[in-house]
Amino acid sequence: MSRYYSNHRDFEGREGGSGPGGGDGEEPKVELHLVDTEKAFRAGSVRASSLRSETAWLRALKKERETVIRETFGKNADPEEYTLTDCLKEFKARADEKNLLVHSELMRFKIAGEEWGTLKEHAQACIREKRRFREAVERYADEKHGEVLYDMHYWYYQVESFIDAALILPNAVLLLNLRVPNHDSVVDEDGYLCWLNPYSAKLEKENIRNELFKQELTVRMMLSSAKLDGFRVLTSLIVGGDGFQFVNHDTENVTSGRLAAFEKSLTLEHSDCFTEDERIIVLKKLWEEKDRSEGRSPDYHSNLLDAYRALRAKLSE
Repeated sequence: MSRYYSNHRDFEGREGGSGPGGGDGEEPKVELHLVDTEKAFRAGSVRASSLRSETAWLRALKKERETVIRETFGKNADPEEYTLTDCLKEFKARADEKNLLVHSELMRFKIAGEEWGTLKEHAQACIREKRRFREAVERYADEKHGEVLYDMHYWYYQVESFIDAALILPNAVLLLNLRVPNHDSVVDEDGYLCWLNPYSAKLEKENIRNELFKQELTVRMMLSSAKLDGFRVLTSLIVGGDGFQFVNHDTENVTSGRLAAFEKSLTLEHSDCFTEDERIIVLKKLWEEKDRSEGRSPDYHSNLLDAYRALRAKLSE
């Protein structure tokens, strides 16, 4: 088990350790330089989550925790006065009193609680990093007299893409994608963003090269339909979480860098591609084509309630 988990007092992370987006890892020096991707990518992948989605995810996790605490200690119990560890101790005591063999159910609940704590900390880290990302994007937009659109979800000619931020500048369109891995991460030579899930000990992968290509293709098609063919579209991967190491091996095909570098500086070769009027048309076109169904909240849940109810059922036998 990684040091990230071993330092925690309980599975709610009340004490010790550093959560996602924090820690004492030394940040690698990565210079972020956005480049034109017209030549770089070949054409689905995993869509990112909006800040609103991350907030809904965290709310759902907290609701699960409240349900477990109130079903354990009574409907009037204050969720702030108890932890999931308290619930585990309570059920261990009940199991001892009844002399029942519920070891497997207790372990399942313990593991589900640890997973819940991991999900909660990751959701909190994503919210922090996305707010930090937006502040950096808005500063850059102000400096360059541009406009910014967030959470752009598109279905265009059966091509789906989700863009965290689209910066419309007088000389280019920048499509920026934030990822907040829960562990050290790397872009490999095949264009996959890879990171280790420390709880499951499995390697997670996302084909970021294909995702960026789809985004560029989608935006180019939309603007072409508006008779705006002579423009630049640039895409880039921004990786948050300063406590984790990030390395990009695929520098030719995936332009990427750390959020910290993006906050400090962003270089862009100057080119007068479209006029102020054209920039307004670009902004209007991208906004009008946005999929409005994107605002619907997905169904967020962990394994916590299932494990908890299996344990209660066993104790009721």
